[in-house]
Amino acid sequence: MKLFRPSVTLLLTSSTTGTANEIINYNTTVIGTYKVEVYGVSKAFNNTSCYTLKALTGSQAFAPEIYSNETLVNGLSIFPLPATQNVTLTFNQEETGDATIFIEDQLGKRIMSKIIPVTEGKNIYRLEVSRLNSGVYILKLATEKGVVAQKLIIANR
Repeated sequence: MKLFRPSVTLLLTSSTTGTANEIINYNTTVIGTYKVEVYGVSKAFNNTSCYTLKALTGSQAFAPEIYSNETLVNGLSIFPLPATQNVTLTFNQEETGDATIFIEDQLGKRIMSKIIPVTEGKNIYRLEVSRLNSGVYILKLATEKGVVAQKLIIANR
């Protein structure tokens, strides 16, 4: 899903897989007609699968309460912490391309890796973590510009 400003400039991108919810939260005082592009992976389309698009507007700044459990390190934000099912990553990217998400345990053993498409500007990506055991992990986001690492806490039942 992509959000465009009235001048048709890309503002934000959210990329999740499967049927997970996607969220774009954009606070602004600029009045205008914003556009949302919803598309499948690799622009896939299926006219028998439906979705609901919910857009909220208002004159006050807003953010889901989930943002209160957010950690921001070197431009990478991960929330909620601790996580149970999914974590949302937000980060800025200087150019369109690919990034790789790595999750490692405390001994440095790679538990998961995933290549994701990124676009120039702010990116939002939801990552499923429900299969991870409860504990503390290191989440790394690698792009052509470098690697950012951050603590990831999983609290499954």
